[in-house]
Amino acid sequence: MNFEQLKIITTLSQEKSFSKTANKLHLTTSAVSQAVSNLEKELGITIFNRSKQGTFATTQGQYIIKNSHVILQKQRDIYSYTSNKFNFPKIKLIIGSIPGVNYPLIKSIKVLQTEFPFIQVSIIEQNTTELLKSLQQEKLDFALIAFTDNIKNHNLPYDLTKVTNGSFCFAINKLSALAYNNILTYDEIIKQPLAIYQDDFILNYLSNLEAKTQKSANILFETNNLNSIMNAIKENIAISFGPDYTIINDFPEKIDHIKILSIEEDIDAISPSLWFIQTKNRSMVELGDMLLTFIKQNIKTIH
Repeated sequence: MNFEQLKIITTLSQEKSFSKTANKLHLTTSAVSQAVSNLEKELGITIFNRSKQGTFATTQGQYIIKNSHVILQKQRDIYSYTSNKFNFPKIKLIIGSIPGVNYPLIKSIKVLQTEFPFIQVSIIEQNTTELLKSLQQEKLDFALIAFTDNIKNHNLPYDLTKVTNGSFCFAINKLSALAYNNILTYDEIIKQPLAIYQDDFILNYLSNLEAKTQKSANILFETNNLNSIMNAIKENIAISFGPDYTIINDFPEKIDHIKILSIEEDIDAISPSLWFIQTKNRSMVELGDMLLTFIKQNIKTIH
């Protein structure tokens, strides 16, 4: 049984003539007759009674023809449904992200929606601790989070992929006295006013900086607002720091006169990598894999 046979018998039931059915479907009369005979043989019933007065469906044939109309309508619905991706039902995705990688994430989502215009995305920007909590509660479909390899020990109900390793770097104003350096030292940094984003890895790095210099950091302010930090750098009243993939991907898009500098090497400093967290829902595998591919293409690092 195939769609062509079903189309032939439904048309024949209306035309009541093999020749008229053949003309309407642009087939030969023998092709129509053969298709009907093959279907009757396959099903083991007589679908049509042939006579000089015409071709009429049997009682069993009427049942077959009735259901054939239903099947053919479903076929038309499927073709209509798939002919335009915008007709697909919306799939809502919740994506968590640390600050600083928002721009490459948005660019990646834009490309993803070109491929899958039926997806709707909500982005939740949180610090590392908040993101980890949301992941543990399975509130997110995908996420970008800064963490060390220790993230594997948290037994998150997700698939984990490292996007890139990270190293801390500093964002300063090009008019700052520090701008003449190629690499900064802890002793230089500890004297500068700092605008700090409130995140565990940022604060841990700051503690390491204070321990190595045996001095207290000069903190201008701590905030959860990256715009406040960038405004402080823009006005040259503070500098800031973070993993390179957050500084490089977010700051240059908003401030023209910024300079990004590496810091002296320190084996004791813990630099978090950028991880892509993907739901284990198998129906989301294709979306997740494509999103990860686009993120890798859009993310920038200092190296």
